[in-house]
Amino acid sequence: MLNTHPVPTADIDMAKTSPDTIAGRYLRRFWLPVAELADVAPGRANANR
Repeated sequence: MLNTHPVPTADIDMAKTSPDTIAGRYLRRFWLPVAELADVAPGRANANR
């Protein structure tokens, strides 16, 4: 049986992470994309200064 209870707006605001949402702005403030150098194609890495 599916949960048919309405989701409170505050929960939706924190669950969506597109750039124009509260959670999205928060995520992008602290998010640090990191990858192993071996996983990055030659010429695709950007220096972090």
